[in-house]
Amino acid sequence: MGIKLDREDEEQRKYIAAIYDYGTIFYNRIAKPWYGVDILFKLSPLARRQTETLKILHGFTEKVRSSRKRVKAFLELLIELSMEENLLSDQEIREEVDTFMFEGHDTTSMAICWTMLMLANHPDIQEKVREEVDACFEGKVRSTGADSSEESAAKMFAEMPLLERCIKETLRLYPSVPFISRVLTEDFQMEKYLIPAGTMVNVVINGIHRNPNTFPDPDKFDPDRFLPEAGKDRHTYAYVPFAAGPRNCIGQKFAMLELKCVISTIIRRYKLIAVDKPEDVGIMHDIVLRPCNGIRIKLETRDLP
Repeated sequence: MGIKLDREDEEQRKYIAAIYDYGTIFYNRIAKPWYGVDILFKLSPLARRQTETLKILHGFTEKVRSSRKRVKAFLELLIELSMEENLLSDQEIREEVDTFMFEGHDTTSMAICWTMLMLANHPDIQEKVREEVDACFEGKVRSTGADSSEESAAKMFAEMPLLERCIKETLRLYPSVPFISRVLTEDFQMEKYLIPAGTMVNVVINGIHRNPNTFPDPDKFDPDRFLPEAGKDRHTYAYVPFAAGPRNCIGQKFAMLELKCVISTIIRRYKLIAVDKPEDVGIMHDIVLRPCNGIRIKLETRDLP
């Protein structure tokens, strides 16, 4: 977004706290049916708390939008589209910035954690990933004579197919956003049930991703599910970690680049040793899929090649 975050900045700390506070409010509305009735919700203390929380969230986003620097950041590209081609309103720009800032940090950090858990518990796959990463880094240094070329770095991350498959398989098992909501625009017949237009439908991504008809032995970590030949007959919507359709995640390519950058750097420098097994890690359904009590992994330093 063209700004630098400062963990000591009080306003930024309030913004981060508001993100977690909004998650609590959101799940209260889901868990308590009476909050689903707008008139009842508006009379509740929770509604006032939501108003205060959204004021912090939207206020911070608006400040970022209005105080952009001269850096050619993602935000500036959005604003140019708005001014030159009239494609986005100010509110739509704010919503996209909200998406990147609100959901763009927690989702990625949890995907990193879950991927590290899976690699730590599958040392044979981890070693193959390490060989791939080492070869890519060595090739980059030989071709550029340095480790700082952004263009060559982007090409290097594109050349890590096994790591990408591991990330995709982790997101199948642990999608960062475990469910999405959609409003039906037309009547939908589901076997003997007719769901009328205007109904809000919650799509549970965990259930889609662990469908044994699509993914045999669905609880098994198997990155080869994402080999090109393995997925050629798979339904387009059988795998939706970033949602799908016109409201899919605007940041999915950026997220994959972040994931590959961070995980490859960790794998290159450390051997991951499992402390927790996946089946022993409790899962907490928040807006983002989290472990109940964290994930324990040992890091063993390795000598760089």
